[in-house]
Amino acid sequence: MLQVDIIPTIGNIKISKLTRRNLISKALDPITARGSKVQANKTLSLLKQMFDFGIQRGLLEYNPMALT
Repeated sequence: MLQVDIIPTIGNIKISKLTRRNLISKALDPITARGSKVQANKTLSLLKQMFDFGIQRGLLEYNPMALT
């Protein structure tokens, strides 16, 4: 998932510049467009977990994929 859908699309963007909007448009929309809605959902879950991990480790202030 990371090597196919995440790193090629958002791997060069600094974490501080990632927003919910660009994560959806650059990473999740292309997966949905190819007809892989289940894979897009799994990728969304992975992104949420990754950002939560970053928060727990003190690397991030917030999770751009959280709906709070």
